Amino acid sequence: MKSLKFLLGVATLCAVSGAQVVINEIQYDDAGTDDREFVELYNAGTTAVDISGWILRSWDLTPGTDNNPDYTIPGAVGSATTVIAPGGYYVMGSPLMPNVNQVLVNGTASTNLFENDIETTALVDGTNSIVDSVTYEGSKAPTTPAFPIGLIEGAAIWGNLTANDVAVQSWSRWFDGYDTNNNSHDFGLLPASPGVTNNLPNLLPYADAFDSVVPESVVANFGWSFRAPRVIDPITSGIPAANPANSNPNAIPTSPQGGYAMIHWDPAGGGNTAMWNSMPKSDITFDCWVYIRTVALVGADTEQWSMGVRGTTETFNNYTIPGLTGLNNAAGMTGVNWTYYATSTGGTLSLLDEGNGGDTEIVLASIPIVPGVNDGWQRLRLQTSGNRIDAYFGGTVGSVLDGTRYQFTSATPTIGTFYMGYREFIVANANCRPLTIDDFRLYESPLNTGGVDTISAAVGANLNLNMVGGPTNIGAPYIMLVSGTGGSPGLVLDPSQNNAVIPVYIDSITFLGLQDANISPLFQNFIGILDAQGLGTAVSSIPALPPSLVGLNLWFGYVTFGAGSTLSGYSSNAVQVTIVP
Repeated sequence: MKSLKFLLGVATLCAVSGAQVVINEIQYDDAGTDDREFVELYNAGTTAVDISGWILRSWDLTPGTDNNPDYTIPGAVGSATTVIAPGGYYVMGSPLMPNVNQVLVNGTASTNLFENDIETTALVDGTNSIVDSVTYEGSKAPTTPAFPIGLIEGAAIWGNLTANDVAVQSWSRWFDGYDTNNNSHDFGLLPASPGVTNNLPNLLPYADAFDSVVPESVVANFGWSFRAPRVIDPITSGIPAANPANSNPNAIPTSPQGGYAMIHWDPAGGGNTAMWNSMPKSDITFDCWVYIRTVALVGADTEQWSMGVRGTTETFNNYTIPGLTGLNNAAGMTGVNWTYYATSTGGTLSLLDEGNGGDTEIVLASIPIVPGVNDGWQRLRLQTSGNRIDAYFGGTVGSVLDGTRYQFTSATPTIGTFYMGYREFIVANANCRPLTIDDFRLYESPLNTGGVDTISAAVGANLNLNMVGGPTNIGAPYIMLVSGTGGSPGLVLDPSQNNAVIPVYIDSITFLGLQDANISPLFQNFIGILDAQGLGTAVSSIPALPPSLVGLNLWFGYVTFGAGSTLSGYSSNAVQVTIVP
């Protein structure tokens, strides 16, 4: 009977499949002369691969025509002249980049090796079969590009790439060999790493109030397109061209946290983006204060800023305005984000599910900004877990008890990092209000299932419930709770219990879970203590179950306890798992 109450599933976050040798990284456009271009191949298999005589071919929109430079790998096909070992790399490109195995020449120089705009670059083997391909800058093509059949894997990378020559960026697979056969989800804007791993360290959790350094310090661990994020004193102002010691274009009040803040923009004009250089995740949360302009723009001036997770952005943070399509919409953001867009008539804050980028975005919520009501310093929170999106506007950083909450389901949970960007068309820099953030917190969502949100009734599985309590919950006792009724808004306790929130509705299934916690295989480690990093894992071992349970939803969440066995006020998000055939 108990098993009839608890069907949980195993769904892989993504399928890492495709070719054994993949195009792992590509850089085709940099500032000024394009002299830092390259393509990196990677052997994702367990055996060596002879790539002698294989060809790197490039096509644009001319149907069926190989009309851009091609590059042949040295050696006759099958000669073993050029071999990639398992887990090895082969780099083709400019001699200015490190670890280049084959210097490429277009005409008489190693410049302009690959076309900058809408293009497909494919690796073709000795039988003239396409091994792997990457299509990029899809925003510059019609909705259905006329590429030769078989060249596009899923959707094209939508956005633009123009790397600076100081901190070169590239389109890189999120992990070496990561291949879901959808270019828009497989690649992100990351630091160029020819000949070495794309894999980034896990830098989460991260928290910074920006008060421990002096203004104009560069904020560490971000990659950036044109200018790095910097620390400012909000109450002082200046413009770098006239005052290099101040990156704040106009004075604003300090945030509720007080002290300094982080600003992100390029005073030279246009757009600028930054990516958090940390291991890509699907279940991730950010929470912070952000400043929304209180002074209206004038004339034709416009500006936009964005903050997102589980995806990427592109070099310029191009406008992502609902209703714009095709060539009018060059926004390359994927994943989920908060985006603010302002004109002289006012501003709107939107919660966007970007899908494949560009035309595929879905507006989940749209909030008109009313002067004196919801502008100035506001709290923004965005949390993703499996197919769930949980966002807050207003309230207090770190709290789930106040602010307006928005909950949605994402059709395609993806992976990525935190990203942010600012774009403006403003005549006078002093009128800009760049993205300004304080008390910034970034961490894995407190509870996640590693991307699993379904389980097959025919198979059954083990469900791992991964708890990420963070530094404030090191050694804290916890209880994992389960509900068949729901997970929002949960149950708010009284002030004597520190205003803690039970993250699921209490029902008979909850009581059954408490009764058999740490006894039944269904409820392993449902009561325990988080480790020295504030981490823990509860497990539910689910057997195959009757088809009658297909469609059942279950919600899980946990709370921690403080001194005196009282609830500490810390509770996780709720994760939902659905039974499928």
